[in-house]
Amino acid sequence: MEEREKIEHIRSLSMISKLLDEAMYPLGTVIFNFHLKELLGDDPWKVYVKNVEKFWEALMMLFKGKEEIVRSAITYMVSYVNEHYNTNYDPEEFYRAFKEGDLGYIRAFIAGLEKRSEVK
Repeated sequence: MEEREKIEHIRSLSMISKLLDEAMYPLGTVIFNFHLKELLGDDPWKVYVKNVEKFWEALMMLFKGKEEIVRSAITYMVSYVNEHYNTNYDPEEFYRAFKEGDLGYIRAFIAGLEKRSEVK
């Protein structure tokens, strides 16, 4: 993956923090910009792009292995997006893509939102 492409992925992924904050403030900021950064020793989204397994291990450590909490937060965020941005994304499909590190799906999700309106 080229450096330019990595930067674009990181930019798209950072929108997830913003959307989580918009849906459930301050969840995005607290989880991604504080706790995961501390656990990973780097920008969590940079780690996600380089090594999704390492990112996921840290996320599970943060939530004491309770994947259902992460699933609930991510699927709620997508439901919120559907309601507030007039979209029809499948929350479970987004969760699958997020968990598996499907950067193409996530970038398409963010690009779709950016076309509809400005993400706050």
